[in-house]
Formats: sequence, structure tokens, C-alpha cells
Amino acid sequence: MPLRACKALAAGEAVNGAKRQYSRQTQGQRHLRRYRWSSSILLAFAAALAASFGSSTIRCSAAFVEIRTGRRWAVLATAQSLAWFGRPALASEKDDLAVIRAARDTIAECLGKYSDLKSSRVPDDVRRYLGTVGSGSPLYPGPGKSGKLATAYKSLAAASGDTEILELADELTRHLAEADNIVYSANFVDDSGMQGSIKCKGGSCVPVYFDDAEVELKLALKGFDALLKAVGT
Repeated sequence: MPLRACKALAAGEAVNGAKRQYSRQTQGQRHLRRYRWSSSILLAFAAALAASFGSSTIRCSAAFVEIRTGRRWAVLATAQSLAWFGRPALASEKDDLAVIRAARDTIAECLGKYSDLKSSRVPDDVRRYLGTVGSGSPLYPGPGKSGKLATAYKSLAAASGDTEILELADELTRHLAEADNIVYSANFVDDSGMQGSIKCKGGSCVPVYFDDAEVELKLALKGFDALLKAVGT
């Protein structure tokens, strides 16, 4: 075959190849637009459901859209659906606040009975309020551990966009954790050789440790009040 003819044939194949590639890209873009449009409708419907049943529905739908069309579009479609139907997380926020208030009231109850708790000298009775003994406290499984309270802090901060909530939560959690550590240590302190020391006022260290824990609990209660004030309740 003459060289000119070969060049012409190669050029023709290159053009046809480019056309096929363009066609595939165009077809892919059409599919992507359809995915995006259907995903937007899906999220809008999910937002309506979430308004009644909580925000987990829309989070699940957003995850589905992210898999199908990418994270950027999932975020955009979620924003569109929220604009159409309002914030679906409202019920969830109320639940989060209820968990936090319950934890706050539990610490307040503990402090209200603290004289009796101190007289009984049973550290686990205090720790029961803190959620580290038993599972009946709203603070279960304990300060700083993953549970309903920790989840409520994060969820409320995400819904409000206020990072101060997490900062206040971290601060009060440190006080709660310190109180728990102190009363836990009260189980063993007299056997550690500290009994009769200056710190323990020449006698048992257990009452002193209970006093120290009470200070931390009061600071934690103030922290709860500051957090609830920050969210406008």
C-alpha cells in the first residue's frame, strides 16, 4: 500500500477512535447526570422522612449517593434537600439535649446525696452515678468512653456547627473522669500506706478522697450548665 494511503488510513482510524472516545465520555456524562438527578430526588425524599423519623435516613441516603456519584455531589444534594424540606435533625437534636440533661441531672442528684454517700464510704456508690459501675446511668459506660452521651455531644455540635460545644464537653468530661479516678482510688488508698498522713489529716484517706471527688463533680455540674447555656437552653 502506498505510504500516502497508509497515512490517510491511520488518520482515519485516529479520527474514528477519537469519535468513539468522545461518544463514551458523552454517554458517561449523561449517565452521571441521570444518577445525580435521581440522587437529588432520593435525598429530597429522605429529608422528608427524616423530618419525622430522625436524621439517620438522610445520612444513609447521602452515603448511597456518595458511592454512586462522589462525595462532592452527595454534600450538594443533601444541602438541596435540606433547603426544600427544612432541617431533619431537629428531632435528633431534642434527643441529644435530653441525653445531656439526663446526665446533668444525674450528677446533680449525686451531689444532692453526697453527704450520705460520703458517710457510707462505698466508692462504687458514687461510680454508679458516673456510669462506671452498672449500666443504669445516662453516663454509661463512663466519662470519655463511647456511649450515648459522647454521641450526643458530637451530634449536637455537628448540627449546630458550634465547636464550643465539644470544648465544653471535653472540659466537663475531664472533671467527671477525675472524680471517677479519685473515688476508685479510695478503694485502696488506706492500704497503700497513706493512712495517717498529713494529706489524709492523720486518719483514713477515704473521706479526703470523697471530698476531692466532690470538688470535681461540682465543676462538672457547672460545665453541664455552661454547655446547655451555650446551646440556648
